[in-house]
Amino acid sequence: MGNPAVMNETIKPINNAPVKIYAWLIGLFFACLCISFFIIYNGSSQVQQNGFGYILLEFAVFILALFIISIITTIAYKPWFIKNWYINAFIFVCSGFVLGSILYSLIVNGGIG
Repeated sequence: MGNPAVMNETIKPINNAPVKIYAWLIGLFFACLCISFFIIYNGSSQVQQNGFGYILLEFAVFILALFIISIITTIAYKPWFIKNWYINAFIFVCSGFVLGSILYSLIVNGGIG
């Protein structure tokens, strides 16, 4: 996996690393739950334009986008991400909406799945 000392150095600056990991796991769990509900609800790969499954898929994609962004920003660690958590949260939400909508339009229009 690489040098443990190097791994420790990258993880050390993040004070609330366990909290972040739990948040990621919960987010991933909810995203998977939403996607599975969506698949069960629709019973096919067809996306219903206005239905409960449509909302669930949108929500799931949004959570997955936030999940991906939080990992990327933690890997590309900058000190102000921890100091100003509200700026961090704002960036997560904004980029989550952007990435989520891009992924969602790809899934709906691009015919993924």
